[in-house]
Amino acid sequence: MNKKFLSTVSALLIVFLITNCSQEPDYDSMVQEGLSSGIENNDLFLQYELGMTRDDFFKVSWEMNKEEKISGLVKIDYELTGLKSRALMRFYPDFIDDRISKMPVDVHYHGWSPWNHELSSDSLVVDLVDYYEANENASFTNVYVPDLEKNAYVSVEGNKLIRIYPLTEMIARLEIADLKSIHRN
Repeated sequence: MNKKFLSTVSALLIVFLITNCSQEPDYDSMVQEGLSSGIENNDLFLQYELGMTRDDFFKVSWEMNKEEKISGLVKIDYELTGLKSRALMRFYPDFIDDRISKMPVDVHYHGWSPWNHELSSDSLVVDLVDYYEANENASFTNVYVPDLEKNAYVSVEGNKLIRIYPLTEMIARLEIADLKSIHRN
């Protein structure tokens, strides 16, 4: 009886360990962990930051526009380098209380065409994840995102949330958001 009991307990312990070790994090737990970490990370790209005021956003954009680093003001275009092919970033922030709360960015390769799968958004998503992991010290997990109703690559670094996913066959969406401002209660 003692051997049978130990065998049963051992089997249950193994099943418990396997199921708990193989579970990938879910989106909501990643967000909650980031919110409760107390880490403040407001870097976006170029000279933009989460929490930047609308006026400062326009001043910075105006200066970079004069220096020809970007073009536009309503939708801003920026040539992204460091990927396998030339890519265009097109962005404009979302503001809450006159501060940047989220930066939705549409990215596409210049050479994209329906028959060039190497430059499709699926390929671009992987390239963007690699780029951010190498250059921004981000760490991504592919998880189901309830508000998108699909999987996305997600990185949470304190208050900073990054999501990367295909938007269309041509365009990949990169979203960088301040969890503190978009998850207020």
